[in-house]
This record gives sequence, C-alpha cells and structure tokens, in this order.
Amino acid sequence: MSGKKLSKGNKNKIEIKTGLNLSKTKKSQEKRERKSKRLLRLLGEKFSLRKKWKEEDAIMAKDYRIRKTAMEIEEQRTEVQLGKVWVKNGQIYCKESSAHYPTITVSEGMHFYKNGKLVKKTTVLSEKDQLRVNFPNERKEASWSIQLDSSKMEAILNVEMGYQKVYYLKDQEPSTHLDLQMETKLKIINSLQATHLDQRMKELGINTGIQRQEIQRALNATESGQFIIAKGLEPIQGKDGWVEWASEFFDFSHLRSKEENGIQHLASQNFVQSGQLIGTIHPPVPGKAGYSVTGESIPANPTKAIQLQLGKGTDLMEQGSKIVALLGGYFL
Repeated sequence: MSGKKLSKGNKNKIEIKTGLNLSKTKKSQEKRERKSKRLLRLLGEKFSLRKKWKEEDAIMAKDYRIRKTAMEIEEQRTEVQLGKVWVKNGQIYCKESSAHYPTITVSEGMHFYKNGKLVKKTTVLSEKDQLRVNFPNERKEASWSIQLDSSKMEAILNVEMGYQKVYYLKDQEPSTHLDLQMETKLKIINSLQATHLDQRMKELGINTGIQRQEIQRALNATESGQFIIAKGLEPIQGKDGWVEWASEFFDFSHLRSKEENGIQHLASQNFVQSGQLIGTIHPPVPGKAGYSVTGESIPANPTKAIQLQLGKGTDLMEQGSKIVALLGGYFL
C-alpha cells in the first residue's frame, strides 16, 4: 500500500486552513446579501420616484386642461357678452365692442342715473359709465293697542303689522338691449317691544292674570291679530240650600174612576213608618270670589237657605237637618 502518510501536526494545519476558508466563504455570502438588499432598495426608491413623477405629471396635465377649459369658457363668454348689457344679482353689467354699444330702457317707477344724470327713457351704455338705480320707498308703520272688556276680565292686545316693499332689479341674460325690470319683496315689520308693552299695561292697571306666553307669541308674530295677554278669574257661584229626599215620595200615578168616568191624581203608595227618615236639609254652599285683570275682587252671587213648612206627623232632628216621620202612614 503506497501513499503519503500525514503526521498529526499536518492534519491540524489542514483543518485550520479549512476553517479559514469556510469563514471567508460566509463573509463573502453576507457581503453579497448586503449588496443585493441595497440594490433592491435603490431599485424600489427609483420605482417610487418614477411613480411619484407620473402622478405629478398627471396632476399637472389635469390642471392644465382645467385652466385651458376655463380660459376657453371665459373667451366664449366674453365673445357672447361683447356689445351687450345684462343684470346679475341686482347689478348692471355691460361690455362694449368696437362696432356696437348696448342700450337700455328704464321702466316706470325707478330712477336711473348714468354718470350722475337722471335718465327717463332709453340710453346708450359704455363700460366706463357710472350707473345707479333708486327705487320707490313704500312703507307702512306697524301699530298696536290694548283693550279691556267691560267687565275687565280680559286684556286684549291688537297688533297691526307694518311692511316695507323692497325693490331690486330682476336678473336678465346678456342682450344688445334691455328693458330694466323691477321685482319686489315684502318685509314685515312688527314694532311691538316688551318694555313698551309692560309700560302700557302698567298705565292701564293690568297686574293680575298676565299671560306671558301669549305676550311672547305677540312679540314674535308676523301676521296681524289679537292676543289675550291677561285673564281674570270668574267667581265660582255657590248653591242655595236644598232637600235631599230619602225616597220618591212625590211620584204620582194616574187612576181612572169607574163611577165618575174621570181621572184622579193619587200619590204613590209609599208607606212611611214612625221614626223613618224622610229627607235631609242641606245648607247653602257659598261661592268663591273671582278677580279682574286689574286685581279687583268680583264677588259670587249670594246664596240662601231653603224655607220649609212641615206638616203634622213630621219633626226635625239633628239641629234641623233631618226630616223624620212621627207617625206611620202614607206620605202625602
């Protein structure tokens, strides 16, 4: 058997050398991985930048198209408006052209001024003209008053709304000639104020039963009307004395008499025993006074006790409040 025999020392050298080679290989691999990651990162950043540039280019292109469209619209509008006059939001506008000036006719009822001079009919306009329109002033003042009824049980507030007519120019499309037209809005005026109302109520002596909610409704009203701003209290009437009968003692029936061939009225056959309660006498119930809106007392009507004349066979018990039978028999 031939071959080269290795010593122990040489074997260790080979192992050490092999270990060094493995360490270099590992470091080389890690270096390659780092380069790969850096390359991927750079590629990603480059892709992200390209995407961002594309988005910015798209936005700029869109913005350009919008601006171009707006300019085209403005040019078209200008072309449409050349040599014409129009009204927008109550203001008069005009654009003259080299070959044509717009004209305008003033409607009746308005005062139209061009460069400080009153124009009554038709006039020619230019862009340099100073235009002003004055409208008629139509106004009706609001009014209110407080009225007490004859018994002073109610205070009635009468509110009459005022108004003001607000005039303005009607919007009109561009045209070479315009007849100015007016439109109007009605503004309701309610001049009622809480302090003035309280002062007037004080002057009239109204101090009771004041209806604050109704007063607030009148202050916020937009239509004319009447409002009850104070209410008195009606007196509660009492009740005269009366008898509460224990039974229907006075229920009459009709009987035909054979002998006389006539009609007789006979009392119902209600038998009363001795000591039986016939009825209870109730005393009068007094009423309760009321008051007016000025605080004056309004008394209730006086009441009176019932006056009875008892016949034989009855008596009064319990201080005259009970009617009792003394004898047995039929109650007539």
